[in-house]
Amino acid sequence: MNICVGQIVYLLSNKDIKVYPAQVIEEINRKTLSGSETSYVIRLPDKNRSEVNISQIDAEIFTSSKDLEDKMIENAKCKIKELMRSATELESIFEDVVSITDVSEISLDISENVKDKPPAVQKKRRKRRTSAKAKKEEKVIVDLGNGMTGKIDVNSINQLGENSE
Repeated sequence: MNICVGQIVYLLSNKDIKVYPAQVIEEINRKTLSGSETSYVIRLPDKNRSEVNISQIDAEIFTSSKDLEDKMIENAKCKIKELMRSATELESIFEDVVSITDVSEISLDISENVKDKPPAVQKKRRKRRTSAKAKKEEKVIVDLGNGMTGKIDVNSINQLGENSE
């Protein structure tokens, strides 16, 4: 990392979603038997104008606001994709799904007025995903009276309704 004394750096906190500016106020070059090491002291924007070694800060350090912005946008995109993937996985619980095609996505002649066109509706039937555990839970014990019980597979009842369509 190429940092100069007097330069402003940006700290992207690892604990919460906050950005702090800091000023590099000291560069320390240390030579030892094991090699040379450079560290920096920064001044924080708090009331006391605290001075801390940059290695003690729990944050990602950026030397330009553009690099910081790019990183934050990439983090946001990753989070959005994660949320969308989770929602897509959850939508499998629905059986009868109506799919609406947006009119603006349909290719039309330029002479046609897009606003006058209703959206195209398409109905699809989805298969419900069930785990082995859920299938076991779909068997129900029914009291038939006189101390007799019977087991009914709920899946077989659902299949009877599908055959009549």
